[in-house]
Amino acid sequence: MKHKKLIGGMNTSVILRFSDEAQTYEIFSPWKNGNARPSLKRPVDVVAYGDFIAYTTYVATDARHKSGLGRAAGLGVLFGPAGAIVGAITGRADFDTVNQISVALRTASGDQYILPLLYAPLRGEKSTSTTAKLAMQSLEQVTAKLEATGAAFDPNLSARI
Repeated sequence: MKHKKLIGGMNTSVILRFSDEAQTYEIFSPWKNGNARPSLKRPVDVVAYGDFIAYTTYVATDARHKSGLGRAAGLGVLFGPAGAIVGAITGRADFDTVNQISVALRTASGDQYILPLLYAPLRGEKSTSTTAKLAMQSLEQVTAKLEATGAAFDPNLSARI
């Protein structure tokens, strides 16, 4: 009875694994029932496929603006006033950052788990970064597996850490 990774990879610790043979999930999450469970040894909860009755997703994004002042100063030192103008024009950028991507799960017995796929609350990750893209792919895989095993989307759950 080998469990396959659903969330996690070579460089990250596995958060959620599943076994179609045993019809179970293994969850390695420190967030259960709204409380963090700090531990040197991560607790493992085994949950049957049919026990997950609801899930929700959470994606927190933020729009950022980068001014061209730094680039203007650098090019101004090198090329004078013309360089400063070019640096100010070309240095501006608007981009989106992702601060958190997570999934919340609720079992039939009332337990709730929050599984962070990406958690960078201080500065966020650019939405175009590889990390953010992989987290979104993991989110799609997890929701597809949960739907296939009988869980339903519930917008009333909170997946915010």
